[in-house]
Amino acid sequence: MYQSIKKTTVIFSLVFLCIACESKPSLQTFYVDNEEKQGFVSLDVPTSFLDIEDELTEKQKDAYDSVDKLNMLSFVIEDGGTDNYEKYLGQLKSIFKNPKYEELMRGNIEDGGKFKLMFTGEADALDELILFGSSSERGFAVIRILGDDMNADDLVELGMSFQNINPDNSNVNEILNFFK
Repeated sequence: MYQSIKKTTVIFSLVFLCIACESKPSLQTFYVDNEEKQGFVSLDVPTSFLDIEDELTEKQKDAYDSVDKLNMLSFVIEDGGTDNYEKYLGQLKSIFKNPKYEELMRGNIEDGGKFKLMFTGEADALDELILFGSSSERGFAVIRILGDDMNADDLVELGMSFQNINPDNSNVNEILNFFK
């Protein structure tokens, strides 16, 4: 009897480990796997770098204070080489098919590219907000906004306020230039 329980426990443990170790691609693993590869640019930006507090309304300040940092990973197409662009873009699109990524909005970028704004978590308590833009002429960028108790509506309003920020007084335009 003891041997039977022992075998059952071992088999159950192995099955559990196999299921637990089944790894689907995630945005975090995509970042880690690619951040140092040729063609990629990776930035971790604390919110203090943006230097925009003085130009925000109270509601926008609350949204701004809920953000801890921004992670950006971009791939720049160089010398017309689009093979790697298509490969990595396909990987990202596959990751974003996961139902945990809920779409808030989508639109077009001036040069014919596209962008999506997505989030994970609940709308009033986001785990992360993701801005994903791609252009077959320039490449793509993924910006992850990470923080505590972030609210989707407030963050979208904060994002829209970036249009009114004086570029001489902030660093935000350096990050958002890709999406123009």
